[in-house]
Amino acid sequence: MLLMSQTLVRTGHTFVTPSDTNLIPTMLNVDGSHTYQAADVSVTQVGSTYTASIPGGDAAASTWFNTDEGRLDYVTFTGDFDVVATNIGLASGATVDDFQFCGLAVWLSSQNYEFAVAGNRGATTSTVEYKSTLAGSSVQNDTGASSITSHRCDLRVERSGSTVTFYRRAVGGSTWTTIPHSGLSHRVSFGTGAVRVGILTYGFAFVAAFTSECISVVATTGTPS
Repeated sequence: MLLMSQTLVRTGHTFVTPSDTNLIPTMLNVDGSHTYQAADVSVTQVGSTYTASIPGGDAAASTWFNTDEGRLDYVTFTGDFDVVATNIGLASGATVDDFQFCGLAVWLSSQNYEFAVAGNRGATTSTVEYKSTLAGSSVQNDTGASSITSHRCDLRVERSGSTVTFYRRAVGGSTWTTIPHSGLSHRVSFGTGAVRVGILTYGFAFVAAFTSECISVVATTGTPS
């Protein structure tokens, strides 16, 4: 069940290197209000690198599915945005049959969000899972086994007007491929107002211990708060 409490602010953590421009700011909001085993996710950041770890033995560690929501490290955008997460996915502990992911999410309100995450989806390994949760009902699919290399890729999400689109590419690649949320049976209507955009790490099923990583997150369009 979703528990509402005060949103926390974590200082001293930045998703980007100081020499860059148009970047996620140095103050990162940690979602302490939508907690489903969110305490199981330990997040650290050194320089531009986000790292999260989940211990073994929890069958629903920071799960994002239907009414369950885990930890989200985010900033808020109003209006258009374009956010790129570089070299994001699993860093260690990748295990067949577990759901182990790290990726980008856009969160509108409780139980209304969409994401694209890189990692393992049970026996479908090295894939991107994409999900839309509307009024606490999740629909999802994936891009197929071995559609990314070694459980990692670059991910991107943009909002132009009221349309939100997710993309993927090989790490450091030059060509973005649209992730087909449009093929799911329902989508969230995000509008043009304030939404949370950030990184989540989640596990489900048997959940062996694993770590995830993202090298940097850059906002090429939009001003986060």
